[in-house]
Amino acid sequence: MAQHGGFIVAAYLVTGTILIGTIAAVLFDYRLQLHALARLAPGRLGNRS
Repeated sequence: MAQHGGFIVAAYLVTGTILIGTIAAVLFDYRLQLHALARLAPGRLGNRS
């Protein structure tokens, strides 16, 4: 098990990096979509009643 420790740590680091990158891309796209919707329907984005 000890001889594979480096590979296991590297695999977790790569997985964590990919997950963080994916989450960041989704949040960035979400903000872009909010701005696009705000331009299409000004004043209606926060009024959902």
